[in-house]
Amino acid sequence: MDFLTHAQGSLVAGNDRISTYLGSWGLLVARRPRTIMLLSVLAALICGLGILNIKSETAGDKLWIPQDTKIMDNFQWVEDNVGTDFTFARLMISSMGSNLNVLRPELVDELFQLDAQIRSIVSVDNCTFDTCLCGDQSCFVVGNIMDNWCGYKQYQAQVLESPTLEASFLEGVNRDMLCDGSRLSPLSMIGLPVYDDSGKIVSGTSLRVSYITYAEDDWLHKFRELALGFKTSHMRVTVLYASSLDEELEAVVSQDIMLIVVCFTLMFFVLCFLFFRRDLVKSRMILAVCGEISIVLSMLMGYGIAMVLGVPFTTLSQMLPFIVVAIGVDDMLVLFQTLETVKRTYPELPLEEKFQKTLKDAGISITITSLTNMLAFILGMFTVIPAIEYFSVYAALTIFADFLLQLSFFYSCMVLVEMHEERSKAFHCCSCFCPGPEPDKLPVIAAETVDSKVLKISLTEISFHSWTDYFRKPFWVVMPIPLRIGVLVATLLAVIVSLVFVSDLQEGLPLQDLAADDSYVQDYYELNDRTFQTQIAEDMVKMYFKGVDQSDPSVQFQMLQAKDTILRRSEYASLTSSEGGLSPDSTWLHQMVDFALLSNLTTAPCASLLAANKCANTYVPASLIPQESFYPILDAFLEQYPDKDQVIVREGEVLVDGKRKQTGFLLASTFPFYTDAITDTQWASYYTDLMDLERELNKELFPGQDSDVILLFGITLVFSQQQLVLWDEAIQNLCLAGAGVLFLCSLTLIHPLMTLYMGLVVVLIDAFLFGLMYAAGVRFNSVSLIIIVMAIGLSVDYSMHVMHCFLTIKAETKSERAFRSLQKMGIPVMMGAATTLVGILPLAFSSSVIFRVFFQMLFATAGSASYVGLIVMPIVLSMVGPPPLFAVDEK
Repeated sequence: MDFLTHAQGSLVAGNDRISTYLGSWGLLVARRPRTIMLLSVLAALICGLGILNIKSETAGDKLWIPQDTKIMDNFQWVEDNVGTDFTFARLMISSMGSNLNVLRPELVDELFQLDAQIRSIVSVDNCTFDTCLCGDQSCFVVGNIMDNWCGYKQYQAQVLESPTLEASFLEGVNRDMLCDGSRLSPLSMIGLPVYDDSGKIVSGTSLRVSYITYAEDDWLHKFRELALGFKTSHMRVTVLYASSLDEELEAVVSQDIMLIVVCFTLMFFVLCFLFFRRDLVKSRMILAVCGEISIVLSMLMGYGIAMVLGVPFTTLSQMLPFIVVAIGVDDMLVLFQTLETVKRTYPELPLEEKFQKTLKDAGISITITSLTNMLAFILGMFTVIPAIEYFSVYAALTIFADFLLQLSFFYSCMVLVEMHEERSKAFHCCSCFCPGPEPDKLPVIAAETVDSKVLKISLTEISFHSWTDYFRKPFWVVMPIPLRIGVLVATLLAVIVSLVFVSDLQEGLPLQDLAADDSYVQDYYELNDRTFQTQIAEDMVKMYFKGVDQSDPSVQFQMLQAKDTILRRSEYASLTSSEGGLSPDSTWLHQMVDFALLSNLTTAPCASLLAANKCANTYVPASLIPQESFYPILDAFLEQYPDKDQVIVREGEVLVDGKRKQTGFLLASTFPFYTDAITDTQWASYYTDLMDLERELNKELFPGQDSDVILLFGITLVFSQQQLVLWDEAIQNLCLAGAGVLFLCSLTLIHPLMTLYMGLVVVLIDAFLFGLMYAAGVRFNSVSLIIIVMAIGLSVDYSMHVMHCFLTIKAETKSERAFRSLQKMGIPVMMGAATTLVGILPLAFSSSVIFRVFFQMLFATAGSASYVGLIVMPIVLSMVGPPPLFAVDEK
C-alpha cells in the first residue's frame, strides 16, 4: 500500500507539472498571440511542402495483402519470369426480354457482330486486336463460345443457313473440342447451363468472353464504350477489364471530394451557431473560421510529413478529413467552454492569467485524448496489411499536427478575439455600428454552483426546458440505486448479445463495393454472382513447373501426376465430370501430343518411354513424345497455336514477322485450372489447403531439389490472404491499441480503479460496434477493422473528460461528484459528439459502399461512446468511484 500511495503521489505530481507547463504555454500564447500564430502557420506550410513528394498507391495486391507470405513469393516469381503485364477485357452477356436463355442462334449472331467490332477498335498506335495491338506478343480470347465454330463464316454455314437451325446450333454448342484443338470447358463460358436427359446443354443464363491483350488504357476505354453502347435486340452487355475497379474507385473519390467540402461547410455553420452570441461584442463566430483553418493546416502538415517519409497516399487517406474535423472540433469546444467557465468564475483575473488557467485546466484532458488517439493509430501501424499501416501513419501524424495547431494557432485566435472584446470591438463586420460596453463595465456573471439540495429532489420534480438541462441536472446519477443498477444490467445484456453475434459477422470485401452504386461494374458483378460465381471460381489457379527438364517423359509424368492430384480434390468434382468438361488431360502436354498425332509427327508408345505401371494411369497419354523430338514438335505446336506461348517460358526469344517467338530450353510451364464455386469466406481455407498441398507435392514428386519445382498461384489466392489474417490482425491491433491507451490512462487518471474503468469503456464500445455491425449488415474486413481500431482512441475522448473531472471534484458523496462532473463536462462532450455526427453526415450520401460503411461505423462509435461516457460511466462512478486525487481550486 505504501508503494501504491507513493506511486500515486508521484503521478499526481507529474500531472500537476504537466498542467503547469501547459498553463505556462497558455500564458506565452496570451502574451505573444500574433507571433505564435505566424510561427504555427509557417511551420504547417513548410511541412505541407512534403506533398510535392506525393506517391500514390492503388494496386490492390500492394495495399490489402500481407507481403511476406508464400503466395506473394510465388507472385513475385511469376512477375519476374512469366510476366503479368498483360491485361484482360471481359464481356458478360445476358438475354433481353422474357426469354432468359442466351443459347440462341440470333443472340450468338449478335455476339459475333460485337466481337468483330471489338477486334476493329483502333488504338492510339493505329493497332487493332488482331494486328499490332500486342506488339511482339500474342493476343487471344478465352472462355469464348464463338470458338465452337471456326469463325463467323463457319457459323453462318453450319447454323444460320442450316434447315435445322436450333439443332445445328446446339450441336455446335455441345462439341467436345474447340476450334483451336483445346478441350471444351462449358462452365467457364456458359452461366447456369441446363442439360437434357442425354447430358447435352440446351440452355444457359449468361455467357462470358475474355480478351487477353497487352492493350493500353485507351483501347480498354474504347472497348468499354463500344460494348456498353452496342445496339442489340437480343442481348444485354456488361463489361469488366483489369483496371475497371481502380478507375471506378478513383471516380468515386473524385465525386466524393465534394463531400469534404460539404463537411467543412456544415461544420462551419455548426461552429457559428455554437460561438454565436446576440451581443455582437461577445460573439465568437470568427472562431469558426479560425477553427476550420486550423484543421486544414493540420491536414496539410500531417499529410506533408507522411509524404516526406515516403508513405504512399491511398484512397483511404481521403476519409481522414472527416475524422480530423471531428477530433479538432471536439478540442476546440473543450477549450472554448473551459475559457467561458474561467471567465464566469474568475472575472477579476487579467486576460493573460485567464488563458493560463484555461489551458492549465483543459490542456491535460486535450493532451490525454490526443495522445490516446495517436497511440491507437501508432500501434495500428504494426499490421501486415499495408493499407491499414499507411492509413494509421497519416492519421497519427495528422492528429498530432491538429493537437499542436489547436494549442498554437487556434489558441492564438482565441486570445486575439478576447483582446478585441476587452477593447469593446467585436470581431465582426458590424462592430463599428454595435459598440460594446467598456471593459471595466463588463457584466460579471456569478459562477454556477451546484446546490446539494438538487440531489434530494424527486425525479418527478425535475423539469427540462432544453437539451442542455439534461447535463445541468443529470438525474441518472442520482436515481435510486436499484434504477442505476438496472441501467448497468441492461448495458451488460446488450454487450453479451453483441458478442454472441460476432461469430455470425459476414467477412470479406466484395470488389463491387469499391465502385459507385450506378457504375457499370455493379451490373457485371450482379450477373456474375448470380450465374458463374455459383458454379465456377472467378479466376483460374495456375500450377507452375520450373527448374526441371520438361522434355524428359519421366518429368512429364510427375507434372501430370501433380495436376491429377489437384483435380481429384472435392473442389473439382463437377469440373472433372462430363458436364464440367475439364478432364485431367486438358494440359498443353496432352494438346501437344494430340497435335503431333494429327500431324503425323514422331511419337512413341508410353510403354517404350515409361514403366508399365505409370502408363496404366488414366492421366498419362497413350503416346508420348521422345525427348530427342520434343523441341522440334514444341516449335511446330506453338507455330500452329501461338496462344499456347502464354503457358510456357523458354530461355531465349527472337522476332519473327514482328512477333516475339520463344526459343531454347523450356524453363517453366503452366497448367491452369478452374475450381468449383468458392465463396468469399472459403477462399482463405482453400488457400491454406493449396499451400499445404504444394509443399506435399514438391516433397513427394521432386525430392532433393534446391527450390520448389511446383508453384501454385492465382490472383484470387493472393487476395484471400487478407481474409486469412483478418481476425489475427483484429485481435493483435485491439490488444496493442487497448494496452497502449490503458498505459497512458494509468499515467494520467492515476488511480488503478480508473484505469480498470477505462479498459471497461474500450471493451463496451468495441462490443457495441460488433453488435451494430451485425445488425446493419456491415462486413468484417480491412475497412471496418480500421474503424474498430480507431474507436479505441475515439471512445476514450468521451469518457476521459468526465472521469478526469471526477477526480478533481470534492463533495460529500460520489453521486454529487458525478453530478458536478457532468454539469461541468457533459455539455462540451455532448457537443463534441454532436459535431462529430454532423461532420461525418456527408459520408451517408456517398455513392460508394466503403464510404457509407465509414459513416455507419463512425456514427456507431460516436453514439456508443457518448452513451458509455455520459451515462454508463457516470453511473458507475456515482456508486464505486475512487476518491479525488488532484489538488483543485474550490472556487
